[in-house]
Amino acid sequence: YVVVARVEQLPAGLYHYDPRSHALCELGRADCLASIKQAVFIPEAVDNAAAVFVLTAVFGRSKIKYGERAYRFSLLEAGHVMQNICLAATALRLGVCPVGGFVDDEMNDLLDVDGVEEAVLYAALIGSLDTIGG
Repeated sequence: YVVVARVEQLPAGLYHYDPRSHALCELGRADCLASIKQAVFIPEAVDNAAAVFVLTAVFGRSKIKYGERAYRFSLLEAGHVMQNICLAATALRLGVCPVGGFVDDEMNDLLDVDGVEEAVLYAALIGSLDTIGG
């Protein structure tokens, strides 16, 4: 998922990445950044975010692929994806702040996921290099 606040040529709102069409699908235009600020343990860092990537796992899909190690590999894959987000942000001269400290239920509610079948694992605040992670 991507929460957009201040990104050129992309209206503010909540988006979901659709891997089949390789596109962002808009889910709504609510002020999701305010909800994220309430949910994370470093709320002051959210103020300067232009966007927030929110990584979730759909555990049933992982179980089909990984069997009894699905939960563990879901966590590992979230870490791998976060590393790629950090590398891409660095290459684009953007600031990035990975966030693993948040109130699970609040983040899950924001995305309308149940926290059991699908749950938020990790988030990344993205913004200008001088205000985030610089």
